[in-house]
Amino acid sequence: MSGVNGSAARALSVVRVLIGLSTWVAPVRASRVFGLDVSTEASAPLWLRLGGTRDVALATLPHAGDDDARRRGLRTGQACDGADLLAVLLAWRAGRMPAGSAAIFGAASTACLVLGSVALDDHAHLGGR
Repeated sequence: MSGVNGSAARALSVVRVLIGLSTWVAPVRASRVFGLDVSTEASAPLWLRLGGTRDVALATLPHAGDDDARRRGLRTGQACDGADLLAVLLAWRAGRMPAGSAAIFGAASTACLVLGSVALDDHAHLGGR
């Protein structure tokens, strides 16, 4: 098994699946975990479920295909996490997200970025590119 399938990749996948399934199964309740109450926004469950689908799909990428595919999967996840951080910053700066919620979302995205980096580093140390 390559380093991409190491403990960091597995932890990252677990986090993504938990976030993805929770936003799919109970989107309004899941939003409250992140400090938001979207119960009055009619389209919020749709957008949260779309994001949840993305997270579950991203969870599979570090475990699919050959080493190059797994590495691309981890990098794809990192690109999404970076874009999420930018989206949170823009929403917070525009006054559309409370600071506490921005901190929680930012921490979750940063944790996924770090786990992805560790998984890629594990891969490099075990002979991957």
